[in-house]
Amino acid sequence: MQIQVSQRGSIIIYTMVTMAVMLAVGVSLTGLFIGKLKRARAVQDSTIAIYAADSAAERCLYEARTGIQVTPALVMSNGATYTITLDDVTDVTADCSAIGVSGVFTIRVIGTYRGVSRALEITQ
Repeated sequence: MQIQVSQRGSIIIYTMVTMAVMLAVGVSLTGLFIGKLKRARAVQDSTIAIYAADSAAERCLYEARTGIQVTPALVMSNGATYTITLDDVTDVTADCSAIGVSGVFTIRVIGTYRGVSRALEITQ
């Protein structure tokens, strides 16, 4: 008497296990790459924010040294914004020409882009 062992359907189990392993690897790699992409985007946004702060600082220094107000006001075409404060108290974002009168000042310029802020502080 001979016993027959049927292996019918075992390929489905092997296929399901293989697919589960491939899915787990894919999900893990996706998680890693998404984190890296977010960090790369934050670095890019940080660079744009510091450039916005630098541009505003240059404009403010020009106005302070010459006494001439630059018109129209500096507008970033990429949507970045900036604020300029004198001695961490007075907001001089709109007009920096008045701060050159005293000769000694400290300005703090904050550039912001997509929620990332970078600041520069300049003392003269």
